[in-house]
Amino acid sequence: MSVQSQRSLAERAVEALGGVGVLRGAAPAGDAAAAPPRKAPPAAEAARPAEPQPAHPPIPRDALIAAGGLSLQGTRTRCAEEMAVIQQQVLRALKDVAPGPERCARVVLVTSARPAEGKTFTSLNLAAAIARHGGMGALLVDDDGKRGSLTSLLGCAEAQGLHDIAADPALDPASLARPTEVARLRFLPFGVAPTAMSASRASPKALADAFHRIAAAFPDDLLIVDAPPVLATSDASATAALAGQILIVVRAEATQRSEVEAALDMLDACPTLQLVLNRASASTPDSFGAYGYEAYGS
Repeated sequence: MSVQSQRSLAERAVEALGGVGVLRGAAPAGDAAAAPPRKAPPAAEAARPAEPQPAHPPIPRDALIAAGGLSLQGTRTRCAEEMAVIQQQVLRALKDVAPGPERCARVVLVTSARPAEGKTFTSLNLAAAIARHGGMGALLVDDDGKRGSLTSLLGCAEAQGLHDIAADPALDPASLARPTEVARLRFLPFGVAPTAMSASRASPKALADAFHRIAAAFPDDLLIVDAPPVLATSDASATAALAGQILIVVRAEATQRSEVEAALDMLDACPTLQLVLNRASASTPDSFGAYGYEAYGS
């Protein structure tokens, strides 16, 4: 097991924010001296091909920001700079993931030991950073689904998603992903399948198969998965073997050392584990804020 310590200061002050082609009529066959072709009747005009419509309307940028995407605010904030550091670390680690029959290198699980440590915030902002600056697309996947999850925050509570794909192998993952107003960033909701809504979620094998199908449907994207907390459910540990790397979000001055060690032990099926320090105070001159970048909430 390779454990790397990734020191990030993300989310330290989140609490302070509360022409269409027209089909023309053809000239009638016959003598060249025939009368000039007449315009097609109105019914023919109505037969022009319809412009294709997207399967889903894009999720607005403002909705992503309201859900915690502070790095999308447009200014050069500490959040954007710190997420750039995490993004670079994730992309470097991606090159070193050893191939395996079950493992999908492009799956990055983001989790934590306990709830409320910032994993959802980190997932959203990391996916946005990769889509904007990582040179590849990002598919943000909600595998948590609880109240306050990305699925509810982004208005997709009634939408099919990950657990529907796990329950029905005939579903096309590409048809369920939601575009966003951020180029190359897509979102796959938690889902509304019976297994998704019940206490007994999809089996690890069904989820693993679903992730492989999703990865195949999006061959140019990195899958950023917001997974449930490790010590609250068994879901993250059950899918650890298929992930190329796992980010464990640790809340500064809150997460206990014993909790971090227990989470690491439960996720050791993944060869690349990295720690993301969240909500650490920034008072030293080597922090990004010391150079004058805008602080959160200002």
